[in-house]
Amino acid sequence: MPISPVLKGVDFSVRAGEVHALLGGNGAGKSTLMKILAGLVTASGGRVRIGDQPLSPATPAQAQAMGLYLVPQEAHIFPNQSVLENVCIGLPQAASAYRARVKDLIAQLGVTLGLETKAATLEIADRQIVEILRGLIRDAKVLILDEPTSALTPLEVETLFTRMRGLRASGHGLVFISHKLHELRAVSDRITVLRDGYVVHSATMDQSTDAEILAAMSPGVTALDGRAHGKLVSKEKVLSLTKLSGEGFVEISLDVHRGEVLGLTGVVGAGRTELAETLMGLRPRAGGAVKLKGRAFYAKKSPARRCSRAWCISLRIASNTGYSWRRRSTGTPLPSSMISCRSSCAPRANKNASRPIAKASGSNAPAPINLWAAFRGATSKRCSCRNASQQSRPCSSSMSRRAASMSGRAMTFTGLSRISPPQAPPSF
Repeated sequence: MPISPVLKGVDFSVRAGEVHALLGGNGAGKSTLMKILAGLVTASGGRVRIGDQPLSPATPAQAQAMGLYLVPQEAHIFPNQSVLENVCIGLPQAASAYRARVKDLIAQLGVTLGLETKAATLEIADRQIVEILRGLIRDAKVLILDEPTSALTPLEVETLFTRMRGLRASGHGLVFISHKLHELRAVSDRITVLRDGYVVHSATMDQSTDAEILAAMSPGVTALDGRAHGKLVSKEKVLSLTKLSGEGFVEISLDVHRGEVLGLTGVVGAGRTELAETLMGLRPRAGGAVKLKGRAFYAKKSPARRCSRAWCISLRIASNTGYSWRRRSTGTPLPSSMISCRSSCAPRANKNASRPIAKASGSNAPAPINLWAAFRGATSKRCSCRNASQQSRPCSSSMSRRAASMSGRAMTFTGLSRISPPQAPPSF
């Protein structure tokens, strides 16, 4: 059976001294096009030229030698090597021979990077600068930036844009791949939209409206409809957002009613994850208001975040749930029997509570968070489970009196406390 080509007659060009934005949904062909340009994949038809020379043979080494460099979404660094060694990896001479050149390039970009700094200590934004320096040290005239802002803060994004404008002013051609229209508009001169392997829109950025770009990506969609559709079970609002703004989204308003499941969808980069993390306090709020059960709500920091980012993979899911919780009076760990008791209040999570967390599948990976939520919720009400360590006495006799409360960054219980910094598990 013949394999259908990913790209179908694509014409694409990058000019010196411009930023060319490349946009498209998942599976549109962006990654394949960039891999062909970078020499990672050989095209089955057509031709690729860098300057006046054809890219032949189509290999990464040949593409780099001809002046094209691909800056990947996640920087490929050698953590135990210095910045200088990382920039010069693969060059014919020793890194020390390029010290003066790398120092000049760093000055031209206007960044502060110590040449002897270990790469493992660099922030994500600085690691991307290392990748850009790798291209510049190889005299690249065309830089492909594959979603470089996906893991950056707004301040780091603006700093990156400043570097990109500087490279554009010096005559470099840049391909900027992103799903975020406001970022593309901030720095791009032209835009090309791919869909199903075809070029469906190509124009200057100032001549392209958001509606045109959206319609090119999604046929038949000519306007944004932010209204929720479906049948309400209850008119009681348990969660209300009013013009909520944050990193990656602007003025989101929605209501969640009791007894309903509200679906939230969008393409990669639309702001779904950023919205959820802002509600949980993992990202700062830029504006707007949130009401939870009719009261103003502002999450400061989520203990579930700590749980999901600090697992002991050799321990059971239930043990991970309460590992860092200790009695305030003695400082001793919370008994596993009490954790198991709390776990039974969440039957779905409890089904795998005895399994090592390293063996948890993707759907069960959030189990420690679910158990943590059940553990917290069960302290404010009686439950029907029995604690074997207490001769089948109701667990509420020992647990319901320990009312849960949230205060700042720490989760505290009356009679129990979370040690901060935790004495265990070890940090990773």
